[in-house]
Amino acid sequence: MLLYEEVAARINDMIAKGTYRPGERIPSIRALSRQMRVSVNTVMESYARLENLGMIEARPQSGYYVCSRLAEPAARRSAAPKGEDIVPNSVIFGDIALEVMRNIANPSLVPLGGGTPNSELSPVDKLNRMLASESRRFSLQSIAYPPPHGHKRLRTQITRRSLDSGCSLAPDDIIITSGCVEAMNPALQAICRPGDTVAIGSPVYPTFLKSIQWMGLKVLEIPSNGEGMNLEVLDYAIRHNRVSACITIANFNNPLGSLMPDDKKRELVSLLAKQEIPLIEDDVYGDLAYGTSRPPLDQGL
Repeated sequence: MLLYEEVAARINDMIAKGTYRPGERIPSIRALSRQMRVSVNTVMESYARLENLGMIEARPQSGYYVCSRLAEPAARRSAAPKGEDIVPNSVIFGDIALEVMRNIANPSLVPLGGGTPNSELSPVDKLNRMLASESRRFSLQSIAYPPPHGHKRLRTQITRRSLDSGCSLAPDDIIITSGCVEAMNPALQAICRPGDTVAIGSPVYPTFLKSIQWMGLKVLEIPSNGEGMNLEVLDYAIRHNRVSACITIANFNNPLGSLMPDDKKRELVSLLAKQEIPLIEDDVYGDLAYGTSRPPLDQGL
């Protein structure tokens, strides 16, 4: 167990035992840092984990407090969840969400909501040389439409890289799109019909909700935390609702940044397989992992 997890576990245990009750203030970051002889960053990570679990909440210019309405213990929650809280809903995009999307291209704003790197950090000259070389070698292909599913050379390279994700694919298993949203749309269209329900972790990448709204689908929101989608709630939801598909961002979730552990990925695949529910996985950030290997896809386990 990492140090910040140990700190979070101790505070969580004190809340469970009633040392800190709902609505009460817990030690400040600096105070707990001194009390437990750990760094400020460690305490911040611990409090962030407890926030994701719904145990504490930050109040501006006041500090951290135990949530007034704590999440129920897992055993109790799975035994008797409230059915009325887990029902499909239509997606309604408000004016604020549309305004945010309109301002993404505003050059006067820092695009913190966009999953794009700073172009100045990319090897621009090298990439341009490679593009120029490929254009000369394949002059006709560079200006012509590719086949509907994409060039075979590119699909072959993608299948070779798929081994890193734990998958074993053939070029004909791959369809080239211009991004994750264009890939998500045909995947949903192939599975769902207007009025169908899609289970999805919440919070989620908002453009996926826009696609669901455009297709006339309903969304079944499954709460998520630092380890991904709550599988107990998902299990209850798919047993009590007719669900046509499940969307997950298991590797470095957008916007939570969470990484679902491999054992939870296996459990997710098993739950959906029992109900014969297709799993659609967005793995756009999977290659950004620190370490010697990238985390596997759910389907690659």
